Amino acid sequence: MADMFNFRWASYEDEERWISLHRLIKRNNGEFLSDRQAAFFRREWGFKPAPCNGQVQGIIQKYQEQHGALKPEQYVIWVEGIAEWSIYGGRGIVPIDFLFVMDDAGIVRKIRHTKTKGFEVKWERTHEPKRPTAMPETMKKPSEYVGEPGKRIEARVLVKRIIDSVNDWGAVSVIIMEDEEGNELKWATSSMHGMEEGQRYTIKATVKDHRLYRDTKQTILTRVRVVKDLRAIIDQETAKGEAFLRAALRED
Repeated sequence: MADMFNFRWASYEDEERWISLHRLIKRNNGEFLSDRQAAFFRREWGFKPAPCNGQVQGIIQKYQEQHGALKPEQYVIWVEGIAEWSIYGGRGIVPIDFLFVMDDAGIVRKIRHTKTKGFEVKWERTHEPKRPTAMPETMKKPSEYVGEPGKRIEARVLVKRIIDSVNDWGAVSVIIMEDEEGNELKWATSSMHGMEEGQRYTIKATVKDHRLYRDTKQTILTRVRVVKDLRAIIDQETAKGEAFLRAALRED
């Protein structure tokens, strides 16, 4: 009886990752087309250690021992395949795994791993990428929880995003903020808040909860109040003074 060989991906998600990654190699020399695409790959497909994938962590660690540690801006996308074949009525199963070493420019290296052959480099970036290998959002310090639930805090924040929606109780604004330490704060309110995206405010608020959202630590706030901002007043008055001086000197 002749051997019958069959290959399949471990899951639909593995197949989707493989197609998308190979499309990058074939069509764009392994480089991302935009910051949005780079952020998606890192956020959604970057390997994240967990108790359920200790074996994969071990293989990635072994790869680094043999080929050098990953740089701070690099991460791994793991794609799992399975080879099956029939021999004289029996069936053999061998995992064939792929490690895509990534950064914010795109694919750095494609590695195939099997138990018999170990790590094999199947594709590698040999050119200087057009995109930066690390976007500012990648290299900044990760968000940490702020304060304690039930306690009041005061913080200087930058409003990153305001998401307006309507539900059965009326209009709701979800305000995503970042403090001066890079920690993410979130406030949902149905009241008039007067905040604007891209503006900085000094706030007092009560910490409602600490939550993990897409691997980002968020501090959930309630009873938020914008306090009189001395720094903002100084900046405004300084700008007025500079404008008056330019007008007086007829520089405008």
